[in-house]
Amino acid sequence: MDIMDRLIKNTGGHIGVLRPYKAADGKDYVQINDRAVPMQNAATYFPFLRNVTALPLESWKALDKAVADYAKNYKSGFQDVIDNGLVHRVSEYSKLFSSQKIGSTADAVKDMDGVANRKVDTSTFDVDSVPLFVTHKDFEISWRDKGAFGASPYDGSGLAIDWDSTMIAEGVDKINDLNEKTLFQGYSVPYASNYVYGYTNKAGRNEVSLTYDWLDSGTDPSEIFIDVLDMYYAATAQNKQPMSKLYLYIDPSVQFRFQEDYKSYSDRTLYNRVMALEGMEAIRVTDQLPSYKQAVMVRMDVRSVRIIQGTPGIIPVMWFDNMSMQDNLKLLSIQEPQLRVDAEGYTSISHGTKA
Repeated sequence: MDIMDRLIKNTGGHIGVLRPYKAADGKDYVQINDRAVPMQNAATYFPFLRNVTALPLESWKALDKAVADYAKNYKSGFQDVIDNGLVHRVSEYSKLFSSQKIGSTADAVKDMDGVANRKVDTSTFDVDSVPLFVTHKDFEISWRDKGAFGASPYDGSGLAIDWDSTMIAEGVDKINDLNEKTLFQGYSVPYASNYVYGYTNKAGRNEVSLTYDWLDSGTDPSEIFIDVLDMYYAATAQNKQPMSKLYLYIDPSVQFRFQEDYKSYSDRTLYNRVMALEGMEAIRVTDQLPSYKQAVMVRMDVRSVRIIQGTPGIIPVMWFDNMSMQDNLKLLSIQEPQLRVDAEGYTSISHGTKA
């Protein structure tokens, strides 16, 4: 079992226990259920706190801000899901999230009293489960190495530790990269016989055979558009869902093709032509597709994809040990994608592949 997994288990799922702080009154506290609890009292239930040194509260605020400010500039398919509000929050203690999926139901009806034409669905529900792993990146600095980073203490008072901001940026990048890879390719390690699946390996996704090699100079942009159109129809009309909030994800190596003229002597590029399709929201470039011969189109809808969050984004955890002679920083994220296919096999996820 991973050490962060053990720590979270030992703290009853309260991330705040891992973030002890020194308040204005000079006393040390931890947050439990949004309530400040004296660290000395909390140590009765969480013995590891006896060996932890609290950081100034302003240091935590500055550290959180540094992580949040950097993370918000990271553009990715994973962030697209979050930006569209497709998030479901659970306890950080949850290791497996299960939800029900349902097939099509009867149409809505109209009457004057809400009773006369009442129709009650008795559809059969199925269960969809996704493991919630802890994704984390760890750093440590000994007391003699701090000066090498040349950064000032975050709160400016000499009380905080002097982590270099580039280290935070590096940690946030590593976690975001792994989250992005998981969204597109899944994670191959199971928990309780359940896997985290990605856009390119979720069973039941709309698999589309691409006709053309998009990188081949002999392929015309108008032919690439035909392939995109096949994915578009698979993600919309085929699955009876409105044409809106559609995102196309392509490999970096084929990005330049979308800047070419759609047709000879045309005043529109391939990018313009694709974006003119009803409901197209964006064309994104990602290096997490398994091959340049693959592409993904997904409608940002809770019936197709959402992020299950045990933490609201990336959380910094910091502590001193070895008689306060070593500083430790852990950036952690409990966020996993849940790709959804209903009980009748409908989804708005299209995965195009050129053989």
